[in-house]
Amino acid sequence: VSTGIGQGYTEVTPIQLANATAALAMRGGRFRPRLLISTENAETGTIESAPSVPLAPITDVDPLHWQEIHDAMVDVTTDPRGTGHTAMNGVTYVVAGKTGTAQVVGVAQDEKYDAEALEERQRDNGLFIAYAPADNPEIAIAVVVENNGGGGRMAAPVARRVLDTYFGTQDYVAQLIAY
Repeated sequence: VSTGIGQGYTEVTPIQLANATAALAMRGGRFRPRLLISTENAETGTIESAPSVPLAPITDVDPLHWQEIHDAMVDVTTDPRGTGHTAMNGVTYVVAGKTGTAQVVGVAQDEKYDAEALEERQRDNGLFIAYAPADNPEIAIAVVVENNGGGGRMAAPVARRVLDTYFGTQDYVAQLIAY
């Protein structure tokens, strides 16, 4: 139970987070992760796409549960109380997302976390996973910002910039300047 709510000792890579997010977006559909999308022949300029490799889908989940997860992830970014709302406020597409925080060092049960008292490298990591557009996903993303606190604070705004660039809704250079 503790691992299921994010309180356990689970280690994942950003590519594993993005892959799991894509499986959520596709309601159990899966593909082998890849970094290469295509290659270009330097002499001819011909572009050849690298094939997507489908994996066995996740089939033992009730469709109602996929919908509940989807709805909850949309609420994270659209409900004014959602932890990803500030970062996604004003987007022209709907984002399904989830913020998270990964502790770097343990805090005793009777102690309070104080980021200022810790060395920067010991501060919490912020995470944000998302897919968009929520009702017809084209992209899944996972962002990890090291030692900068909760996912809504830094990771979700980074994801917003990536998504806006992907959907062509904001100039990439202007985003970098604003960042």
